[in-house]
Amino acid sequence: MHDLFPTPFTNKVLENVGRQMVYLFTDGFLRYHKLNIVPKDQRKTTFKTEWGCFQYTVMSFGLKNVPAIISWVVIAMFKDFIRKFLEVYFDDLTMFGLVKRHVTSLHLMLDAC
Repeated sequence: MHDLFPTPFTNKVLENVGRQMVYLFTDGFLRYHKLNIVPKDQRKTTFKTEWGCFQYTVMSFGLKNVPAIISWVVIAMFKDFIRKFLEVYFDDLTMFGLVKRHVTSLHLMLDAC
């Protein structure tokens, strides 16, 4: 089953981020490998090599629903910050704002991780 996630409109993200004083861009690529796949679904990731059959136990880049799942997780993690000082585009985060508040905002974002 395909998990649909509404693709964010780039222009909406850019409208909120534009004309800010400070920007910080992060990529959540490594976050993919931090999410466990529930045991009953691991069989769906089976692949065969010359050394035998294997299954993923954590999300792997390239699995069908991973972009949607990661997007939902990132939005759930940072929902209190989105549009205030953080914008999310799939697994890419853009923190923005005034220089004075930037360090405080960065601490809030990192504490949420």
